[in-house]
Amino acid sequence: MEPCLPGAPGPESCDGVDNSCNGLVDDGLPTDARCFNNLLGGLPGRGACTYGAYRCIERRWTCVTLGTGLPQSEVCNGRDDDCNGLVDEIPERQPDGTERPCPSAP
Repeated sequence: MEPCLPGAPGPESCDGVDNSCNGLVDDGLPTDARCFNNLLGGLPGRGACTYGAYRCIERRWTCVTLGTGLPQSEVCNGRDDDCNGLVDEIPERQPDGTERPCPSAP
């Protein structure tokens, strides 16, 4: 643990230091700021994609997605797996090689 900095205690910061001089490092930081990890595409809050929250991890603010929450390949299941705002927009391949809309598509 980093020692408390000399002088009056101050507000905590995501820096690995006990800024408030209470014996705890990076404690009491806000955790309600929403974020979205868009590395895989998709739209936050749509379909399977959920917002995450910023967390102080190893002296850096990092977007942590809660649950699965990331875009996946679209499949015929009545859900927006790829988080593009459309449900089951891909065709379903039939045993004879033809394609037809997913039965669950709107």
